[in-house]
Amino acid sequence: MKYILIPLLAMVALPLSSASALTAKEARACNAMAASFAPKKTEFEALSTQRDKLVVEVEDAGVVWDDAEALRNFSAGHAEDADAKKAAYDDAVARFDGVEQAYRVTGAQLNEDFAAYNRKCVTDDD
Repeated sequence: MKYILIPLLAMVALPLSSASALTAKEARACNAMAASFAPKKTEFEALSTQRDKLVVEVEDAGVVWDDAEALRNFSAGHAEDADAKKAAYDDAVARFDGVEQAYRVTGAQLNEDFAAYNRKCVTDDD
């Protein structure tokens, strides 16, 4: 039985021992990459929080505008009010779109950074 186990252990151990270790320069580069993750993640989380708040704000502004739009034809004052509510809604949508774009770009960049780190810095020994 032990004659069978020794070749099996050798087949498993050889690939593990042949994995290349990082050079000192590569290790420094990997440490720098890893250190950059925290600020980017913090930025992404802040954008996520801001985005979530803006979703509610856009939804609320849309409801307010919709309510004002229903009264538009009653008077010139109602029409002006509906126009003001529409402008507020459009402003909220524009702010949301800006944050959404930044959120997507930051998230994609963070994912690319993680993938690059995994390709360059994670060895079979990890």
